[in-house]
Amino acid sequence: MASSLININEATTGELQQLQGIGPKRSTYIIDFRSRVDLIRNTFDLATATGLSIKAAEQLAPRIEWKTKAMQPFGLWPAALVTLASFWLVVSGFDQLASEQLFAPYSYFNLSLALILLGGLVMTGDMAVATIRGRPGKSSRVSILAVCLFSAGFVILMLLSASTLFVTYPVNFQNTLGSTFLFIGYCALMFWLIYGPAFCLRLFIEDKQLEKLDSSKFLYDISLVLVPFLPLYTMVCTLDLYNDPNWTTEIFAFWCAAVVTLGGLDLVRGRSAFIGILSETDRSRFRFAYFARGRREEANRTARALGWICLGEAAALLVIAAAGVTLP
Repeated sequence: MASSLININEATTGELQQLQGIGPKRSTYIIDFRSRVDLIRNTFDLATATGLSIKAAEQLAPRIEWKTKAMQPFGLWPAALVTLASFWLVVSGFDQLASEQLFAPYSYFNLSLALILLGGLVMTGDMAVATIRGRPGKSSRVSILAVCLFSAGFVILMLLSASTLFVTYPVNFQNTLGSTFLFIGYCALMFWLIYGPAFCLRLFIEDKQLEKLDSSKFLYDISLVLVPFLPLYTMVCTLDLYNDPNWTTEIFAFWCAAVVTLGGLDLVRGRSAFIGILSETDRSRFRFAYFARGRREEANRTARALGWICLGEAAALLVIAAAGVTLP
């Protein structure tokens, strides 16, 4: 019944303790989160405030009233823009697939790309719906379909690549396969550099997982040093193999240089780039989850050295990428 729901953003400590697993200490954390960070808008915020797992927070959701007059409206345009762009890519992929005859290996290659794009569209839609419903940490069964579609496309792509050991394909097709795998690698690295910290924050937000959040923070800082080697190696050592007239590698190199520079500046200042890439709201969530319950961050003595290495790599990326674009 609606009358038995606990308004998470207005309830007192006594009322909050009516929720299973919320004792005096966790109810105090909820009050502190509301005053120091923001309103509790979803189960992820509830897990951040209390130290519970997102799964445990989801079990409490049916007993919670999330609405409040101060709630901010959800901005639909970012999700709508991404969804429309993904849908356009999928339609274009299937249109190209339908316009060609079933002739191996090209049609199989187009089919693999169409499945990968379709899986991405389904996952994007699932994430958008979860965010609109106020539960960004929870995925539905639709995400399983997205993973299956993406995996099927990737398996076909892997089989095509493996078949080059036994079948002689035209050189342009083999180069296309190599460029496609390189592009997928770039997309994976872009996802990690942009969304990796936010993903890890949602994955390891509970009290029992904060040590893994420490490891993720260290891994992200190290990855900033390692990521530039892929475009550097591609541009310097395999330029003839992956000669892309659209300058895919050079574009990724420019983007990577910008991200690595920003992360390097954070490291030079003695701060983790993991925290710097988070949104302002996620940064507040991180600090609350990490410090509000008595944890302290150890001094990172290697941060400044890593930062200078990142800045040097970014400068090299810019110079080599600019040369690749300007030189004939």
